[in-house]
Amino acid sequence: MEIEILAKFCHEDREPINRVIVKGGFAWVTDGNIGIRAATNAPDSEDLTFLDKMVAAIDAHVERAATLWEDLPTPIPMREGDCPDCAGTGKQLACPSCGGDGEIELTHHWHGGSHDYTVECEECDGTGSTGGQQDGEGGCLECGKTGKVQISEAVAFGPAWIDSFLLHRIAVLPGPIQICHGASPLQQIPIRGDGWIGVLMPMREHGTMVH
Repeated sequence: MEIEILAKFCHEDREPINRVIVKGGFAWVTDGNIGIRAATNAPDSEDLTFLDKMVAAIDAHVERAATLWEDLPTPIPMREGDCPDCAGTGKQLACPSCGGDGEIELTHHWHGGSHDYTVECEECDGTGSTGGQQDGEGGCLECGKTGKVQISEAVAFGPAWIDSFLLHRIAVLPGPIQICHGASPLQQIPIRGDGWIGVLMPMREHGTMVH
């Protein structure tokens, strides 16, 4: 498989899973939600850090758990919704607890008097705004200032739940793609296709995810 395709399953920032690892004609990659091992003609990687953990999480798990393979469940189409970080405005919102100050004024009373003092707002961690990702100019980074995000629904697979977004993502891999029940609802779910095997991380319960 082409490294360019596998690179889509790297984590953007987190070391050491922000790159594809190649050894002996196989490539491993994961972003923490999807793990893939695929045959490749790419040269071996110089840095094999984390390879043993990938083999344990992907190869060994699929070989140990996979017995009865089924067709991949049909993912529910993604839908557009308001960004939860900015309430659909695309802008930075003032924290409702501190009014945008980042601090809260408290009063300490004692016999015969009182003393006013300020503490950092716990709800916004002193930033004065809701949402953890701001661009420094009052815009929301979670939605790219659009106020809109893509929302995915969970799909039932036996006792487990799978984020439809993951099913949409693996659709770019060579098929036909098959899936197998994990050992328990919260364990990795084995998947496979033409020339590759992998695992999906299930959701803890039915619900929606923002992307």
